[in-house]
Amino acid sequence: MVGLLNYRARGIALLLLGAFLASGVYAGDKCDAHQYFEEGHDVIETWRLVLGTIFFIVVLPFIFFEIPFFPIDTTVAVMIGALFMVGTTVITQEHTYEILGEVENLRTIFLLMGMMLMAQYFERELIINKILKRFLKNNTSMYGYLWRVGLMCFILSALFTNDAVCLIVTPLVLRHWAQQKRQHDELETVLLCIATNSNIGSSMTIFGNPQMALIASVTDSHPYSRLDLLTCLMYIGVPAIIGYFLNLAFLLMHYKYGCMTKSASPPLLGYDSNDPLDFTMGDQQNTFLEESGSVLSNSGRAGAPDRIKETCVDGRERKSKENAGADDVRVCTPSTDTKEEKKNPDAYGPTESLPFHICLCLTMTLVVVLFIASTKEVPFDIGLVPMAGATLIMISDAIINKRNALQTMKRIDWDVLVLFFGFFVWLGAYNHTGIPRWFWMQLGLDHNEMKSFVEIVIMVSFVIVGSNLFSNVPLCILVLAQLDPCKKQLGMVLFLGWVSTVAGNLTLFGSVANLIVAQKSLTTLKFRLTFWAYLKYGFITTLIICILGVLIIYGLLLI
Repeated sequence: MVGLLNYRARGIALLLLGAFLASGVYAGDKCDAHQYFEEGHDVIETWRLVLGTIFFIVVLPFIFFEIPFFPIDTTVAVMIGALFMVGTTVITQEHTYEILGEVENLRTIFLLMGMMLMAQYFERELIINKILKRFLKNNTSMYGYLWRVGLMCFILSALFTNDAVCLIVTPLVLRHWAQQKRQHDELETVLLCIATNSNIGSSMTIFGNPQMALIASVTDSHPYSRLDLLTCLMYIGVPAIIGYFLNLAFLLMHYKYGCMTKSASPPLLGYDSNDPLDFTMGDQQNTFLEESGSVLSNSGRAGAPDRIKETCVDGRERKSKENAGADDVRVCTPSTDTKEEKKNPDAYGPTESLPFHICLCLTMTLVVVLFIASTKEVPFDIGLVPMAGATLIMISDAIINKRNALQTMKRIDWDVLVLFFGFFVWLGAYNHTGIPRWFWMQLGLDHNEMKSFVEIVIMVSFVIVGSNLFSNVPLCILVLAQLDPCKKQLGMVLFLGWVSTVAGNLTLFGSVANLIVAQKSLTTLKFRLTFWAYLKYGFITTLIICILGVLIIYGLLLI
C-alpha cells in the first residue's frame, strides 16, 4: 500500500486541486497553478486512508436503506459518518472547522435556506394552488391534461425546487383528477408526468434542486467553469425544454400502448373503498401542508421520507352520519380563518392580502434578475441574494399582515441544512484520503475539458450510475472536488448538472421527488406507484432524454 501511495505521490499531491471540501483555495481572475499544486504535497498516512475508506463504505447503507435493527434517518447516518471521520482523526478538528467555514459551503447553505424560506411563503399563501386551479381545465383530453400538468411542474420546479413542487402539486392534481372522474388507466401516467417533468424542469436553474445549488456555489469562484443562472439557462435550458416535449410524447405512448395501472400498480392493502376523500380545492387552507415545511433534500435514502406526513393545518374535525346508528366518520376539512386569527401575529395560514402577494412575486422576480445580472464587475452573491430576498419578504409580512416570521421559519426543512453540513465533513474527509482523486485519474477524467467522445461517454456513464447508487448530492460533492479552477472545465460542470438531475428519473429511488409523488398517491387516493412500474417507463426514456441533452449541450459549447 505504501509503495502504491509513493507511486501516486504526484497524483495525491494534486488532491486539493479542486476540492472545496478539503481546501480554502479561492480562484480569482488570476490563477497561480504552482501555488495551488503545492498545497497538497503531503502523502496521507496509510491507516487514515484505510479508516476513511471503511467509514465511507460502512455508512453508505444506512443513508440509502432502512435498517430494521438500527432505524436512523439519512441526516443522522451522515452525522455518524462525520463523527467517525473526526473522532478517528482522519481529518483533524481544526480541519473540520475549516471545511465548515469555507466560502463555497456557506454559500450553498445560504442559497438553500433563502430559497426554502421564500418557497415557504408561496406555499403558505396557496399561490401554487390558485395557479393550478386556473391552469387545469375540466373535461380535457388526456393529451391536454398531461401537457398542462407537465408544464406546470416543469416551470414551478425551476423556481421552487422539484421536491417542494411534488409535495404541493401531487395531492392537488390527484384531487382534481378524482373530481373529474377521469379514467383509472390515466392515473399511473399522470403520476409519472408529475415526477419526471419536475426533475427535468429543476435542471434549468441553479436553485431548482440541491445539487444544482451545490454546483453553482462551488463554481462561483472558478473563473473558467462558473455556473451562474444565465449560463445555466443558456446551456441547460434548451435541452430541458426539448426534454419536456420529448417526455410528453413518451408519456402519451405509455398511456396508449402499455403499462396500464391494474397490473403494474396494485391497490394499497387494507384500503377501504368506502373511505371518504376530501377533494376541496380553492382558497381555503391547504389540508396537506407539511408540519415540517417543504422538502428540499434530493439525497435521501431509497424509501419514503419519514418527514412527509399528511397533516391537517388549522383544520376542524366534523362528524357525519349517513344512516341512523352508522359509525361516525371523521373527516379532515379546512377551516376559514377568522378576523381574530388573521390578526394574530403567531397565526399561520393564507392572508388573502393582495399587496403581500405582489411583494412576494416582485421579490422573487428581483432575486432572479440579480442572479442573471451578476457579473465579475458587479457581483451579486448567489448565497446572500436569496437570504436578502427572504428577509425582505419577512419585513413585508410583518408590515402588511402583522405576522411573526417565526411560524414560517419553523416549517422549513432544517434537517436538510444539517444534512449538508454532515456531507461536507464526511465526504470532505473521504476526499482527503485521495481515493476519489485516484479513481478519477484511473477513469482518465483528470484535467480534461470534455472535448473527446470517449471522455464524455465515461463521464456521463459514471454520473448516471453514481447518481442512482450513491444519490446525486454526494456524487456531485465527490466530483466537484476534482475540478481544476485553473482550467476551462465548463463542459464537465454542465454535464454534471444535467445528467445528475435527469438521471433521477431512471428509477423510483433515483430522486426524492419521485418518492414524494409515490407517497402522496398512497395518502391521497390509496394508489401505489411501484418500483417496477416506474422502471419500465423511466429507464429507456431517461437514457434517451439524458443522452440527447448531452449532445445538445456539447453542440452549444462548440458555438
